[in-house]
Order: sequence, then C-alpha cells, then structure tokens
Amino acid sequence: MAATTRITFCTPSPLQEAVAAALEAENRGEGFFEANRHRYIEQRKVLCDALTAVGLPHSVPDGAYFVLADISGLRIPDDFEVLEMIKDRPRDWHAAWFLAKTAGASERLVPRSARRRRLDPAVRFLLG
Repeated sequence: MAATTRITFCTPSPLQEAVAAALEAENRGEGFFEANRHRYIEQRKVLCDALTAVGLPHSVPDGAYFVLADISGLRIPDDFEVLEMIKDRPRDWHAAWFLAKTAGASERLVPRSARRRRLDPAVRFLLG
C-alpha cells in the first residue's frame, strides 16, 4: 500500500490537450461524443457484417474499440507465402498476414498473441 501512494500517474501532454479539446467541443454543443459514438457503431456494423459474410465468428463489443475474430476455422492455403520474419510466430500472425494480403485490412489488424501470452485462435480488428 505504501508503494502505491508514491507512484505518480500521468497522461502524456498531447492526450491531455486532445481530451480538453473534446470536452470544450462538447460544451459548445458540437456533439463530439455522440458523433464519435455513431461513427464507431457504424464501423462496428460494417466490420461485423463482413466477418459474418466470410464465416469468421467474432465478438460484438458494447464499448471496446476492437472486434475479436475467431480464426480457428480460417483455412490458409498451403502455398500462401508467409513473411520470413513471422514464420516462427504463432498461427494468429500468419492469419493476420493472410487477411491483410487478401482482404486489405493491414492497418487495423493485430494478432492476438502480440498483446497476450495466451494463444487464443483470434485476431483483433481495430475500429476508428
């Protein structure tokens, strides 16, 4: 307990500025938060509909900025070329690379094992 009372928590200055700007916009009645909420809901719908269409089970988040897709049933062709730098990584890395190359989702796709030690058969699609 004594240690936790001496730890200082702070947010980077640019993040503080962004939050302040968002709060000011909301106070001016610009609907910043509501507009962003609707944008995320629409992005979530488009992504979830696409994942459903290709047969990948997935989460439907209530408030998160990402969707988890179960890749356990994803078939990657044997002749698909995986990058040399990820050949020794878990299968979710190979699946992420496959989806990036075939579906064009590279900038918003994260292998699950990149953030967790547990090796779930999943990739994370970021919204935003």
